[in-house]
Formats: sequence, structure tokens, C-alpha cells
Amino acid sequence: MSFIYTVDVEDWYQVENLRPSFPRDTWLNCESRVEGAVQRLLELCAEKEVKGTFFILGWIAKRHPQLVQAIAAGGHEVACHGFNHDMLTVMNEAAIRRDIAAAKALLEDSCGVSVTGFRAPNFSITNPALDILADLGFEYDSSLFPFARHDRYGKIDTSRFERLGANIYRYKNNGLLEFVLPIRRIRRVDLPWAGGGYFRLLPIRVYCGGVRAILAQNETFIFYMHTWEIDPGQPHVKTVRAAARFRHYVGLKGAYRKLEHLLGQFGGSTRLTDLAHRVRLSSPANG
Repeated sequence: MSFIYTVDVEDWYQVENLRPSFPRDTWLNCESRVEGAVQRLLELCAEKEVKGTFFILGWIAKRHPQLVQAIAAGGHEVACHGFNHDMLTVMNEAAIRRDIAAAKALLEDSCGVSVTGFRAPNFSITNPALDILADLGFEYDSSLFPFARHDRYGKIDTSRFERLGANIYRYKNNGLLEFVLPIRRIRRVDLPWAGGGYFRLLPIRVYCGGVRAILAQNETFIFYMHTWEIDPGQPHVKTVRAAARFRHYVGLKGAYRKLEHLLGQFGGSTRLTDLAHRVRLSSPANG
């Protein structure tokens, strides 16, 4: 069984919930807190002997290349989160290609190794984006979060996939692997269980119980979080809607402590690139 730890590396003002108050032309004037958050996570990973996959924004890598280098030096996988944290569902194909290609090139220049993994901002993956990813040299995507009631998550045509495991698919068009974020079904109701705000909301013992249940069925659990989620000291913005404030700030105060417990319980040294390699060895593409 594999518990896989993943982090979306972005600063607090770049999230969709706060976008109305922080359009991109304001970002350079905002207090950057991402360096401290990444350092805390790297120290915790070293303490718990965890290796993870860090999906990093190109915008962050351009201004903090030392963070990319530190992540790689810690034995973690450097993966791509796009450049400007724009949702793919509102971009045309040419814009998607430019955004992802620029971020990939910058990350590779910063860490000196090939970047082969991708996660779309807000899990906003689309079918055209999958073809673009394969064309740009990516080996896998981990953006499909099949929780239908979320207003931002992308929807893709899974009939175009070959199923290799409970939450592992291969895109028939180009062989790109898709690692799906976990959902827990309780009494015929699907509940998002991968991390993020769902992790911050639930009591840690309840959350860990769900992780064990999913691992017992699927053998693989992909956990995700954002760097800003362990930073309760970030500015508190009151100029966005109440629902957006709740989504962003709920549970920040106790998130780091809960993460310590989670990694202590499950740990793990499997990165998504390791999982991709294992899947390809056990299930080579047809032909």
C-alpha cells in the first residue's frame, strides 16, 4: 500500500477564493510567505522520512528558484502546477500550451532534472489539456478529482481511458497516466477525502480512518495540500464573499499539527513519478 504525499506550491494571494481582491497585477505588491511554508514542510518531511511530489507554480519558480532547488535537494519530485494558477477550463488551447510549457521549462532550468508530472490549478483539467501534456513530454497528470458537486473541478471523458487500477488510468490517445484523487463512499454518498479544505475540516482521527479505509480498497492514497494551509499567520482578507473566506481560512490554525499526525501515521517515500514508473513496468502500453 502507498500513501503518497503531494503539495501544491503557491502563495496565499494566488488562490481562486481570493482572486477578486488580488488580480495578478497586484501579486508583486503582496507579502510573500511561501518560502517559510516550504521550509517548514521540508523540515517536517525530513523528520518523518517522507518523500513527496511538489507541484510548483512557474510564477513561484521564477521569483524563488532556490525553493525549487531545495525541494529537489530534499529528494522530492519537482512537478508542474502551471505558470499563473489560471484555471484550464477558462483558457483556450493555445493559452494552455503557452502557460504549461513556460512553467515546465522554468522548473527544469531551476532543478536540472526533467519535469514529467502535472496538476491543474483547482483540478481544472480538460481533455484538450491531456493531449497538450503528452505533447509537451509529461508522463502523468494528477488533476482528476471526481467530486461532481465542486464548482471548479474539471470534467473529462473517462471513456477515453483504459483503467489500470482503482484510481489509475491510461489515456488511450497518447499513453498519459492519470492518477485520480480519492473519494470515500459512505452510504452511497461520495465524499472528497484527498486533503485540502476537507482535511482541515475533519477531525484528524476521522480523517485517518477514512485514509485507512481507502487504502484497504485501492492500495494507493494520494494526499494533497497547499503550502499556505500551514500558515495561519497569513493576512486575513475581508473583501471577498463569506463563502470564499470560509473555504480559504477554515482550519488553518490546526492544520500543521494535523499534518504532523497524518505523516507520522502513514509516512511514505513513494513519489508520483515512482508510481508512474511502477505502473509502466507492470502494465506496458499496448504495442
